[in-house]
Amino acid sequence: MQRKEDQKVLNKTEEDLINALKGVDTVGFAALKLGISTKKAYNVLYSLRKKYARARRLVNKIDSQKKYHLLDMVLTDRMQKSRAEKSKIKQEEFLSEAESSDREREEDLA
Repeated sequence: MQRKEDQKVLNKTEEDLINALKGVDTVGFAALKLGISTKKAYNVLYSLRKKYARARRLVNKIDSQKKYHLLDMVLTDRMQKSRAEKSKIKQEEFLSEAESSDREREEDLA
């Protein structure tokens, strides 16, 4: 059974059309290259636009809600969490060292 993250977002025709469009100037030429009608190529592109719009709305909705810490934590990879935690620890160590050096300077001045 395929893992969800390994599942393809695009079907074969959509992928083929996208690749065919890279090397030509028009949709008609790409369709000819794939052996499909121009109308089918435009229908595939229409379906791609709908998929993209749906995905973009989802991403925008999630991004607008990420200001809430819990949602951000739930949607973040463990790897990114680990990096963030390490960064936070380094910041805390830096601040701790800065505070101790400030105290030492104050003691030297006193």
